[in-house]
Amino acid sequence: MLNLMKPDYIALNRFNRMYGSYCEIPDTSVFSQKTCDIENSTLAGLDSGCVQLRGDVKIEEGDEEYVKKLESVETIFGALIVRGTNLTNLQFLSKLKNIMSFAKEDPAVLVEFNPLLTNVSLPSFKRYLSNAHNPILFNNNSAELLKNPDHCYSVRNGVTTEMTWIAKFDGKVCEDIERVAASPAAQDKSAITCGSKFFSLLLMLILFMSKC
Repeated sequence: MLNLMKPDYIALNRFNRMYGSYCEIPDTSVFSQKTCDIENSTLAGLDSGCVQLRGDVKIEEGDEEYVKKLESVETIFGALIVRGTNLTNLQFLSKLKNIMSFAKEDPAVLVEFNPLLTNVSLPSFKRYLSNAHNPILFNNNSAELLKNPDHCYSVRNGVTTEMTWIAKFDGKVCEDIERVAASPAAQDKSAITCGSKFFSLLLMLILFMSKC
């Protein structure tokens, strides 16, 4: 498994795909770092302090209280899936460096239906293995992620600055998000929103002063 982490990234195309699954780990003592098997477990049952994980890491509704167990994880031999949670950020994955998935079509990173998620920074993420054309997907999370392209660039550029298609936010690559955010319509909408908030605050102040 560890030999797969030597290149900076491994992007497999349709003519050179690698399918399969990682073997079970009967004896984790052979690894120099704490290695845990989550393939047949849940996040609730996972040990703390794991550095390497075998199996897809699925964070779903109800798992929010257990995500601290992932703070030490550096490598996932499987996919990362964050779906339908109330998480506001991914800070618990700040040490995550490598995601190696053998799935036939599924992305290595899938983050979707997290309406409160406004910070998706993965500062240590540098390597991935995936058979998917778009291996990093963020869908139907907070609308704030589409207002500033820095969210997309921060995830993608950690892995590559050349393969622009590898990361998509609601079907858009980072450059698409940047163009939309810079458009006059988006700026006018932002100005209207700010003006509405200012007017609301002013009205509240007037009402407060009238009661004094």
